[in-house]
This record gives sequence, C-alpha cells and structure tokens, in this order.
Amino acid sequence: TSSSGSLGGRDSALLTDASPPNSTSSGDDEASSVLSLEEEKRLQVEWSKAYHEIDAYPDVAAKDKELSGADEVKLDVDTYFSNFIQDDAPYSLPNYMVNVVGDTDVKATKWTDEDNEADNSNGGGDGSCGTVTVKTRTIEYVHPVNAPMAPPTAKARKEQKLRKYGNHGLIIETETYVKDVPMTDCFYIKDILRIERKDDESSSSLLLNFRFEVVFVKSTYFQSMITRTSRSEIKKEVAILVDWLNKKALSLDR
Repeated sequence: TSSSGSLGGRDSALLTDASPPNSTSSGDDEASSVLSLEEEKRLQVEWSKAYHEIDAYPDVAAKDKELSGADEVKLDVDTYFSNFIQDDAPYSLPNYMVNVVGDTDVKATKWTDEDNEADNSNGGGDGSCGTVTVKTRTIEYVHPVNAPMAPPTAKARKEQKLRKYGNHGLIIETETYVKDVPMTDCFYIKDILRIERKDDESSSSLLLNFRFEVVFVKSTYFQSMITRTSRSEIKKEVAILVDWLNKKALSLDR
C-alpha cells in the first residue's frame, strides 16, 4: 500500500489516455510575465524559503530528474501547471491513476483556494500569498491491492496542498490514507513533489524531486515490514510516474 505520486487533477474518473489538445500557456492568473518587479522579488524570496522543505522528508524516490519538452518546446513551470496540474489539465493525476495505475472510481475535487495567515498578511485572500498561489483538493479512489490476506481492492484518499511560486517552481504535498487493508489504520504516507526550472529563466527543462515518509499513528509489531514494503513500492511507482511524465512532456505541442 503506497502513494501513487503527486500531480494534478481533473474532476472525473471517466478519462482516456488519448492525446487531447495540449496547452503551453499558463492559464494561471499569476503569470510571471505580468508581475511587477516587487512581486517578482517577493516570489523569489518565498520560493527560496520553501525550497528546502523537501529535505525534511527522509526517503528519496526521485532526485533531480529532468523533464524536457520536444524540440522548440519550452517546458517551464507554467506549462507544466497547465498540462499536468490544473483542473482541466490533459495529463492530470486522475488520468494517470486510471490509465496507468489501474485505480477505479476516482473522484477529485477541484483545486480550492486556501486562506491562511500568510494570505491575509500579504493581501492575498483569494488563495494567494501575495503572489504565491496556495490551493488544496481531495482525491478519493479505489486502489488495486497485491498483498497477502488482503482484499483485491481498497478505498483510499489523497489530501493535497499546492503552492505555486510563479514560474520559479511549485510544491505539492500529499497525504495518502488507505482503508480496508489490515494495519492501514496504523500509518499513512506523506510525500512532497518539487518542480523547478533546471537552471535559469532561459532553460527549456524542469527538474523533478520527490521524497516521502511513512508516518505511524499507532504502534504495531509489523512497523519495520510496513516501512520496508512501502518504501520499495513507492520508489517503483515514482519511477513509472517520472517515465510517464517525460513521455507526455515530449508530446506537448509548441
């Protein structure tokens, strides 16, 4: 039992893996091209503060994996957001869950603006921290299970929080909870995805980092086995996810 990764979302499980029209424009209200110099500086500061949060997660599933578009396609953070994250993204996480992982009955809420103290102090009561976009959503689904003495499928839930720092980068934190499988009430999976420009603003590639943690909320004699098994499964799943992302990135139109 493990996390299936953190991507983005669409509102329906009735998805196909056909190649829909791609978008290489942001669709995000805070496109960096219209930011003032002051806002851009604020974004850079906030991104620098958040950049190393991933280091708090002990297990590495993907380190500095490069994502590139086809020739003459600039794959930047805004393009990634449009194609993989936002609610109507053609290559969303629910798409991946249904067509690659084999999950069923996938129901994803739309990304919802989150209000918090940082929003209020920076004048961003619409889900933005000044110019930092902050959104949350929930994905409920049925996941195939391949474990001894366990049912063939299990209900699961992902709770996600997205922070987008203009075109500097984005971070998605996910907590995954599973029901109906022995001992899954003892733990859950936390993971974090960081997407960033590879080098500078002129770069046409992104870097992906993915780390996670198995968090126990109850003691169990099988803690070591659960941790070991979860680590192995997550690393395999993330490798498949990164390969899928690369293939879809290469399919994007100019």
